[in-house]
Amino acid sequence: MQTYEERLRHFIESRRSLEGTINAMVNLQLEAASADERTLVFSFLLEEWEMNPAGHTHGGMLSTMLDIAMGGAAYTFSQAAFTPTIQLSVNFVKSSHASQQLRVEAVCDHVGSRMIQTRAIAYQTSGEIVASAVGSYAVNTKKEKATV
Repeated sequence: MQTYEERLRHFIESRRSLEGTINAMVNLQLEAASADERTLVFSFLLEEWEMNPAGHTHGGMLSTMLDIAMGGAAYTFSQAAFTPTIQLSVNFVKSSHASQQLRVEAVCDHVGSRMIQTRAIAYQTSGEIVASAVGSYAVNTKKEKATV
């Protein structure tokens, strides 16, 4: 059985190594992790390519960042081989812009035998909420076909 630290390290390394994918393109940095609270905190430096035509962070990019953080929590705090997203619901609260740092706090609320429930909030450095989300992730235990 892997420790949560080993699983977290594997999750982050696998995201960064997927060259040419959205996972590798977002500027993901681990800020904090707590096994007791089953939380992960990531920061994302927003870049120009992630903006919509109005100059605000594209909603799909915010959804991606929230999904990465919640998927990371689902994987890290379970023993699943792979945790694909089943459901994702995002509420957009405030706009954000290029060069801002977003802080995404993800919580793993429930790890079942078939599904994992998570939630996350994205904050600006000022502490203002940009978006919140809830997500469900499948517990895939088939290691021979799994890639994180």
